[in-house]
Amino acid sequence: DDYQRYLLDEAKRQRELAKLEVQAPTLDAAKVAIKNEAASVVASSHGGRNEPKNVAADARGQRRQSAQVRSQQAQALRPLRQELERIDQRMALLAKERAEMEDKLSSNPAPADIAEFGRRLKAAVDETQRLEERWLELSSELEAATQAA
Repeated sequence: DDYQRYLLDEAKRQRELAKLEVQAPTLDAAKVAIKNEAASVVASSHGGRNEPKNVAADARGQRRQSAQVRSQQAQALRPLRQELERIDQRMALLAKERAEMEDKLSSNPAPADIAEFGRRLKAAVDETQRLEERWLELSSELEAATQAA
């Protein structure tokens, strides 16, 4: 049973890693697009000339460019933040379910119910562990993307 559980957990972990590898190029492409857009905004704000411009106009252009870059970064990172939010909500529900199952198990339930409560508790614990790992991965991705920009 332990070996079978190990194989199932390992297969699940491999699927999650494969899914992350598929998502990583999308995030990298978004970073490249943001940098390219910022470079094109800078080039277009100078109009391809080396002539000095009005200082106030330059400041407005730089603020506009910074705002565009921040907006694009926020848009690229939005899916990560949304997934983190969904994970947080699910983990809160699982915490409630775990507490409920622990209470039921500690209240001396009927023998037939013990197995069901134990199964549900284990499922909640396993899912919580998986979600915590994913939460950590997403947080580090989000932090790295924020620092890179």
